[in-house]
Amino acid sequence: MKSPALVFLDEIENLKLVPRTGYQNHSIPQVESVAEHSFAVAWYAWLLAEEEHADVPRVIKMALMHDAGESRIGDLTLGAVEEYIGREVKRTAEFKAVMDMASELSEELEQHLIALFSEFSEGATLESRIVGDADALQMLGQVLRYEQVYRVDLSDFWMHTGAREWLPAARAWYEELVASHEALDHT
Repeated sequence: MKSPALVFLDEIENLKLVPRTGYQNHSIPQVESVAEHSFAVAWYAWLLAEEEHADVPRVIKMALMHDAGESRIGDLTLGAVEEYIGREVKRTAEFKAVMDMASELSEELEQHLIALFSEFSEGATLESRIVGDADALQMLGQVLRYEQVYRVDLSDFWMHTGAREWLPAARAWYEELVASHEALDHT
């Protein structure tokens, strides 16, 4: 019988097999997985946390947890969530998935993971805002990479990010990414 930690980690390993659906919907070959996305988000979040003088270890842990529920529910596009499911239903499903995944861990660790996931979902703390910004920035960085490599126009990914209330460091990075996107030849 596997230890509870290894059972949990098996679920996390499944994120390597969950593709980022939005890119698949745009016929991008070899799309990144949710695990690859989460790894990069942790890096974005770490560097943002340093610039914002936040609790770096907490930010990195939260970044690693932020999409853990997708191991069970999959990656849902913003369009699918907004048109068919609703943000609250998605949030509830992800929270339930994380609770179920963590349920066999020690009570202390289970509560810690659930608290990190809840904090991220609520988006009220500096650390959760950093992870939210890192999540959006990583997506835009990946979109820009796909636009450059595959010479496709993925402008619809950029439409939903301009009105976001970015933290100062994240706003600067966002503006750099937008400038790079706008400099591309989309013809």
